[in-house]
Amino acid sequence: MQHLNNGYSIDGKYTVAMFLKEGMYNENYRVLDTDGNSFFMKLYDMQLLPVSLHNAAYGVKEIAVYHRLQGESISKLRDEGTLEQDGQTFHYMLTDYFGGELLSEVIARRQTLGADDALRYTLAIAEGLKEMHAAGLVHNDITPRNIMFSEVSADAKAMIIDLGHA
Repeated sequence: MQHLNNGYSIDGKYTVAMFLKEGMYNENYRVLDTDGNSFFMKLYDMQLLPVSLHNAAYGVKEIAVYHRLQGESISKLRDEGTLEQDGQTFHYMLTDYFGGELLSEVIARRQTLGADDALRYTLAIAEGLKEMHAAGLVHNDITPRNIMFSEVSADAKAMIIDLGHA
């Protein structure tokens, strides 16, 4: 159930550019700031979010996890807040929006990865996991669909996304 239409203004700072997908308790959007920069926004339906994923300080556990991490191989938290829609409160967070593709898409398209690419991707992922583990966190869902490339190019960096299971 899509709650926000294209053009919807969030706190006068962001505008919804496109609905991306719906999860069990959240919706994902591409939003633009007032300078035209793109961000990935996750909008949490607090009525559907399991109690185990709530957080006293930030409302949502995933947002609290992002606050603890700032590494180069993990998508960055850029903003977070709440919004009211039809009498219901939603929490949202904005992370980097990447122009690249998911590792799962790269594998499906190429069928195989060369040794150099596989090593480069693995080292970047290991760097992100090292930071998470140093902060006492475990990702719990490292799969090719939770690794995204910063851009579409031979030099694209592999980034860990979706910390919702950490």
